[in-house]
Amino acid sequence: MSFIESNMNTISRPRRYGAWILVALAVAGGVYYWSQQAKKTEAATLDTTALTRGDLVESISSTGALSALEEVTVGSQVSGIVTNVLVDFNAQVKKGDLLAVIDPQTLQAQVGVSRATVAQRQVTYDEAVRQLDEGKRLYEQKYLSDRDLRALEVAARNAKAQLESSLVDLNRQNVQLQYANIRSPIDGVVMTRSVDPGNTVQASMQAPTLFVVASDLTKMKILASVDETQIAQIKEGMQARFTVSGITDKTFNAKVRQVRLKSTTTNNVVTYTVVLDAENPENLLFPGMTATIDFILSKIENALLVPSAALRVRVPDELRIAADQRPVGQSPSGKGTSGQRATGGAAANRTRFGQGGAEGGGKPGGRSVLWLVNAEGKAYRVPVRVLGSDLTTSAVAPLRPANSSGEALKEGDPVITRVITPNSSGSAGGSNSSQNRNMMMQGVGGFGGGSR
Repeated sequence: MSFIESNMNTISRPRRYGAWILVALAVAGGVYYWSQQAKKTEAATLDTTALTRGDLVESISSTGALSALEEVTVGSQVSGIVTNVLVDFNAQVKKGDLLAVIDPQTLQAQVGVSRATVAQRQVTYDEAVRQLDEGKRLYEQKYLSDRDLRALEVAARNAKAQLESSLVDLNRQNVQLQYANIRSPIDGVVMTRSVDPGNTVQASMQAPTLFVVASDLTKMKILASVDETQIAQIKEGMQARFTVSGITDKTFNAKVRQVRLKSTTTNNVVTYTVVLDAENPENLLFPGMTATIDFILSKIENALLVPSAALRVRVPDELRIAADQRPVGQSPSGKGTSGQRATGGAAANRTRFGQGGAEGGGKPGGRSVLWLVNAEGKAYRVPVRVLGSDLTTSAVAPLRPANSSGEALKEGDPVITRVITPNSSGSAGGSNSSQNRNMMMQGVGGFGGGSR
């Protein structure tokens, strides 16, 4: 009997294990089934933002360096020891102000030598003139021949030429003496001082740099680099605005003065230099600062503004009002299930605005669609014209009234910017990966709130 019971226990043990496995599989299947049902009943939600009104600026961005309108390098045309320096960095100077003095003793001695030479040659010239006058009287009395008179005339002319040469040399030495006083060539500010008292200046080969004087810094210029793909849009006289990293809370104004034709190639990137004039009345801007510039292409004032993502939203049929739902059997491209194109004005309109992609793709001047939410939480479609756009914001104007009461789009209307679907973080277009794949297969193109 014990042998039979042991055999029975041996046989029943696998059966108990199999039962437990079946129970576990049933529980797992139930959990999976109910989780899938919960996902199916989970509804998509709409993310909205209020319509605003304001100004939109279309611009081209670039960077450049600030500098003074004019910078003059001040050197020396004479050699010698610097005996005095009268200015320092950032000193305000006027044209003709004395900046430094080079020891003038050697130059003064040269002036003295030239002056003595002039005096000597003046005496020689005066004597030659007296001899010529006497010779003319003797010639008239037939005491001198023609040849003797000509010799006196040549001697007088030579004496006069030597006197004039010495006067020129004296004038040159006086000019050299004046060069010992280093003066400012313009009104401005001393940007660089490269000399101290006691330094020796050697100007035999080239003029050494002693100072750099910049013009009035209340007006400055910017040398900006603009890419070849955008340079055609930059015109002389165009307004611009810029900021500098050291002053983050202030925007400065500038104006395009010149678009230079000479190009620069760096790492196969071709750029052109644009010169802008900038006002600096508060002296907040310093030469050498890096400016982040926005060239203003156009400015749209007092327009309705929406996030650019709102022009690319695609709303599922179940979240739309009945008038904006896709007809049964019609594909997003506007064709019926049998392959025939849908006919009728309503179907054509739906295909044109939002069902098959907006005209212009949401680009400035094109047509697109905004999706708004009514009091029941349903989405309804409003065709709009895109007036302009920057990287994040677009200015729009409605092509028809936005609601049943006949009111146009107005500030504060809730505009859908994203459709958040189950188990999806939500994208700008509000569709998950499977929806994106379906739209690609169905041929949905463009922007502007097409269906799933």
